[in-house]
Amino acid sequence: MKKIQKIKSFVIIMGVLFFFGCSSVSQRVAFSSKTEANQKLCLFPEKIPGISSVIKLEVNNAQYCLVHIPQIHWAPCSSDSVKQEIVIVQNQIYDVLCYLQDKLFLEELYDEGIVEDPENHREIFDEFYKNHLLIVENAMKEMPKEYLTEIDKRIVENDVESNYFFEYSASRRMERERGFLLKPADRVREKNAFFSFYLSVKFMIGLEINLSEEEMEKIETKLNCLHNDRENVLLQAIVNREDNFAVTVYGRGHYFFDNIERWNKTYPNQKFSHIILIPSSLKDGYQNSFEPFEYYYYE
Repeated sequence: MKKIQKIKSFVIIMGVLFFFGCSSVSQRVAFSSKTEANQKLCLFPEKIPGISSVIKLEVNNAQYCLVHIPQIHWAPCSSDSVKQEIVIVQNQIYDVLCYLQDKLFLEELYDEGIVEDPENHREIFDEFYKNHLLIVENAMKEMPKEYLTEIDKRIVENDVESNYFFEYSASRRMERERGFLLKPADRVREKNAFFSFYLSVKFMIGLEINLSEEEMEKIETKLNCLHNDRENVLLQAIVNREDNFAVTVYGRGHYFFDNIERWNKTYPNQKFSHIILIPSSLKDGYQNSFEPFEYYYYE
């Protein structure tokens, strides 16, 4: 209850300051006519330490606003150089989350990888894995024995090395050290559908198995579809919980623009606005991937 009261008090105070700080009556009227989600978007800081760019995309009459902090996280076969980059980016995201907690009273977020339904996690993973291996086997005509051995080895390594992710994850550190509530941003079926297929592809490439251009295009299309499925799960979870202003830490390979566009057309009474916070430690040029979408939602 205290947390909710603190957040409401902050929003009220900032809203009053913003309202009376407006230079004209028309600005005050425009602000007061916005939905609560869009008022929070307007009040959200334009500058945050450790963030190179704050991109705000406001949708008229949006009932929800999703704030996405892109991250780099551990993945199977991560190289040592990538692991070093992970630590740098995760440390910076941790500092950003501390700032949002101290200044905006943020106490919770939707965390990539946490699932709503953890039961039967491994069984579902194995089910998808076998199906994807059959697809790969059919494409390659014959599955090399060393490939299957390598896959079994990597599954074991995945169970062990994933601890690396939990140790350095900014979100998990916020949970351990500052009492953050982490909400599920994934469902087991969608997460494992993607992860098992991703592993299959990763190992094929790692073993230098030749794939035709057509096969690679099919793989890319499949990965994009599986990405979209996971992103849709997050939007639905936010609506189900009636969180009109939700923050997520989610991989830099995920873009919610197209999901939100489709969602807003399908559910006009449950529309989303969007904010992206780009950590300055992400490699140069990452922000450019967002530039075509600057006015994607404005109506």
